[in-house]
Amino acid sequence: MKSYKKITETTEKNVVDKIYCNRCKKDMGNFEHEYEGGNVEVDPVYGSKRDGELYTLDLCDNCINWFFEQLTLVPKITYL
Repeated sequence: MKSYKKITETTEKNVVDKIYCNRCKKDMGNFEHEYEGGNVEVDPVYGSKRDGELYTLDLCDNCINWFFEQLTLVPKITYL
């Protein structure tokens, strides 16, 4: 979960202040691309209870490992 703070330049805009793990609430730092962890996006399928919602979770390394350990089938993996 990202916490935002407002900074004032020529115009006011929201910037990432801190990134917190959605599962354990660990403070993962304050730079969007310089933290150990990752994010998961869930887009429920059409007709499901959560159709039309998009979920984005920020998870620390420990919680990413926990997340994958909960799965009983291996997901598709794409190497970047």
